[in-house]
Amino acid sequence: MLIGNIADYKLALQENSSGVYDLMLYNIQSGSGNVLRNVELAQIGGDFYIALDNMPTLTLDEQMPLADFVRVIGVNELTGLGVPGSWML
Repeated sequence: MLIGNIADYKLALQENSSGVYDLMLYNIQSGSGNVLRNVELAQIGGDFYIALDNMPTLTLDEQMPLADFVRVIGVNELTGLGVPGSWML
């Protein structure tokens, strides 16, 4: 779960010291960044988000709004994916 709203976050593709490309999530309010791996859903504030089927292409080291890559997913879809009801409080 992330704090704030979707406009507070950007994605970037960065090469790490091992030569591996990481997908980074940055909070533009705090400046903090996190590596994203194996993420299927994200909760920001009270909304759940899932990746778009057709996402824009990220260029190395370019930050783009997270909102360009995800969409809100509703309770019915979450239930259909098998997400426990206790997660949707």
